[in-house]
Amino acid sequence: MTIQNSVFYVGGSKGGVGKSLFSFALVDAHTVENLILRGDRSLLPLRKLNKAKDVRWNMKKINSEVLQGILQGESIPKIANRIAKVQQMNMHSAVRTARTVVTGAENKGRMDMLGEMESKGVVVDKMWIAAHDARTRDWHAELDMKSVPQDKPFVNSIGSIMYPGDPAADPANTYNCRCALGYKIAGFKPLSEVSKK
Repeated sequence: MTIQNSVFYVGGSKGGVGKSLFSFALVDAHTVENLILRGDRSLLPLRKLNKAKDVRWNMKKINSEVLQGILQGESIPKIANRIAKVQQMNMHSAVRTARTVVTGAENKGRMDMLGEMESKGVVVDKMWIAAHDARTRDWHAELDMKSVPQDKPFVNSIGSIMYPGDPAADPANTYNCRCALGYKIAGFKPLSEVSKK
């Protein structure tokens, strides 16, 4: 195949009567040849992906969008729209991600509150509150209204989970979860046992 340098003429009318735009471009034979012959390889330089850095950046952006959505009182679909813009994912995946992250964030906040109550001398048991409909997983329905000490995990047929949406638990126990965390006051510690902070 032989390709020689060529000059191409592009002409046309632009802007109305009597105004014409003419352009001439010199096409280098080697450029064209590289595009044809190297079509199966990228002309962009090879780039090494730093997966850990990429995951951190994405999580930071997702957490920021979820936080903004929660602070503004947005619904799961609105938060999903925010996440879809960060990750460029379809709405089904974005809703699942939004529901998972919001459930985890809300229930982790409740866990922190329970820890603070314990440090002030209130003995609490956490309680699993399942969503009551046909979409609730069997293994979350089996935990419904079960109570355990604040520092102990709930245990179901999938495994251990500290709270609904716990990111450290098995994904089958967390993704798309709509359950909530409640609590019962079990008693009070003697004043001598309460940490003074």
